[in-house]
Amino acid sequence: GPFSVGIVCLLLCIFACPSNAAVVPPLLCKHQVGDQKLHHNIILPHHRGGDFTGIVIRTPTPDGYAKLDNQRLALAANSLTSVIVQYTRGNKPSEGEYDLLGSLKENTTPFLDYLKQHVWYNGQLFSLGEFLQGTASFLTAETVPCLGGQMVWFASPKMYPVMFQNGVFRKQLAQFAMNRQDLKPLEGVSDISLSNSTFWAKRSAMNPEKVSAPTVFVAGWFSPMVQQMLDAYQDYTQKSDEKTRPWHKIIIGPWQYGATNAERINTTQQGELNFPDNMTKIYSKSIEDFMLDWVESRVLYRSDTFDKLFYPVTYYLMGPGSQNKVGNRWYQSNTWPPPSTPTKMFLHKDGNISKDAPTEADASKTYDYDPKDPAPSIGGRHVVLKTGPRDQAELEKRKDVLVFTTAALTEPLYVVGKVRATLWVSSDAKDTDFSVKLTDVYPDGSSIALLDGIMRLRHHKSTEKEDFVTPNTPVEIELDMSSTAMVFDKGHKLRIIISSSDSPAFLPNPNTGAAFSFTPENPVVAKNTVYFAKDKPSFITLPVVASDFYTSYKRDDKLPTPSWKPGGKTDQCRLPKEGTTGPCLYEADYREFEAEPNQDAGAETIEVPEKTQQETERDKAACACDGTDPVSWSVFALLILLGLPRKRKEEK
Repeated sequence: GPFSVGIVCLLLCIFACPSNAAVVPPLLCKHQVGDQKLHHNIILPHHRGGDFTGIVIRTPTPDGYAKLDNQRLALAANSLTSVIVQYTRGNKPSEGEYDLLGSLKENTTPFLDYLKQHVWYNGQLFSLGEFLQGTASFLTAETVPCLGGQMVWFASPKMYPVMFQNGVFRKQLAQFAMNRQDLKPLEGVSDISLSNSTFWAKRSAMNPEKVSAPTVFVAGWFSPMVQQMLDAYQDYTQKSDEKTRPWHKIIIGPWQYGATNAERINTTQQGELNFPDNMTKIYSKSIEDFMLDWVESRVLYRSDTFDKLFYPVTYYLMGPGSQNKVGNRWYQSNTWPPPSTPTKMFLHKDGNISKDAPTEADASKTYDYDPKDPAPSIGGRHVVLKTGPRDQAELEKRKDVLVFTTAALTEPLYVVGKVRATLWVSSDAKDTDFSVKLTDVYPDGSSIALLDGIMRLRHHKSTEKEDFVTPNTPVEIELDMSSTAMVFDKGHKLRIIISSSDSPAFLPNPNTGAAFSFTPENPVVAKNTVYFAKDKPSFITLPVVASDFYTSYKRDDKLPTPSWKPGGKTDQCRLPKEGTTGPCLYEADYREFEAEPNQDAGAETIEVPEKTQQETERDKAACACDGTDPVSWSVFALLILLGLPRKRKEEK
């Protein structure tokens, strides 16, 4: 994914060795878990002597895509860290059947026992991950009490929200997550669409009280897991180990999924919006310096720069496009969300939205939803598709879409926090879906989508059970549309778009009421109705922040000053020196690096020096490894060509 390609090229630049140092190709190791072997790529600093802190990345991404994760080994170019990439079960080249993190919890203790045996490992362990690797990091934090910390990007601690939203299958996101068009890992589970399925429980981190690792959460307002990240941050600050709570931090920028790709975060373009240059930084830091500060402060404990700069909450307040007059600034706080007033905006049959509640005794609108011709996904919090904030003009022309708009704003409206939609609805079908989008309508008529939500009607009460609604019976539903931080400028309008599909991002409901299936059959057309009557009001609830909160903004006076500070050796995560061995019974050949034929003329040629006899003997006495992986070598070569010419900046 974009993270795999981008973040490590950045890390290579950040942690490039001094000009007189060499980079050593990774150790390709396997260790036995039951009757199967799990593959690890391990890279040690160039000299490989001494004790090193470990940064682990546990990747469930299967097949060819997972090989991109070799790039992350570049992090170990820093002379004082080692990086261990574990390919989880069934994720080639690891053995076994791919199980989508199903065996990760039970494999954690064997992995830690394996790691402890290495003489180069000093007992300090940290975790890094994005998307499903981030879910793996959350799981690791609950099962490894001595984990020193973690940084998680664009991820959910629970697997269910990755695959389903309020009972609606996120087909495109699921296929992307597993890097496969077929859905074999999910098939054969009778209750797969229920959030309390044991299938999801096995793959979810649901016990924040077991976490003692200071955590840095990084998300984007237009990424699919931003609400899950906010919820996890709140859980950690309220339920994790008490001494750790003040050390958790969350940073949210105006990014789409994959913003850690240099092409994404270093460009002001997100979807069809063009933000000011300040969005290409994380608060005041480039992404390179941000990662460097985290490692220096939270992993190596050589600096306190990171914790002095970043408050518990750092977020970007978005404004209209590249305009700077409102919004488009970074803000910091000790708490989330900022104080706001829940403000109801009612939908009316004539297509208007206002603060005035409806007075009509009978008011509604009906449309036909045909699963064979679903409303298309245009922008939104998705991946791979044309994601992010995009104009909904084409969607709004459809007959199966209802559109409601406010009057032009007479002053800026600050919406910061979670947005909810409450609708009275009915359908003549046995089951159906309802979807809602919130857009910012510009003076030129552009209708830019900011938030969205969708719900399967049978799950209107809970995602833990099905509760079918009698056909043609009105029922109230509430959709969480996720959180945002947005200023709607003077002269702009707010718009709500209601439909019953969002394809291909979500699998269309066949309207038959049949048991959930990844391949629904015999779809039927549903007549779906939304009500706007006095006793059946439909409305959205906006968290409106007073304008002077931002116009006279002053950052909290000071950061929390907790009595406990992370750092120091962790004996729980290591064995006594006499119980350890060398790098890993390594038998691969440390041959001299040969540049690819298309090497850039200006790139340095990096040579691996001959090993000393002592190093050679130590390597051969180390861990059960299978030799040289040509993919690892080719990716490693690419990384050198891309990243090593840049020297690590000296801290000013």
